[in-house]
Amino acid sequence: MPVHSCQENGKPGYQWGGHGKCYTYTKGNEESKKRAKDRAHKQGVAAYASGYKGESVTEKISNKLSEVLENEDRS
Repeated sequence: MPVHSCQENGKPGYQWGGHGKCYTYTKGNEESKKRAKDRAHKQGVAAYASGYKGESVTEKISNKLSEVLENEDRS
């Protein structure tokens, strides 16, 4: 699952997946924004380390590439 933008209490933030914590940051503060995004990424890493079985981004890309190559071979 990718990290995506979210909002909590009117503040911008980043979240991993659809149900994870929204890590907010101070608008206009690049360091705060980077820290929030890093925390959301770490949440994803922790989820996989704890046994999450969803498809990782790398697996999705690999599967999509295989699908495209298969379709080219058929042409």
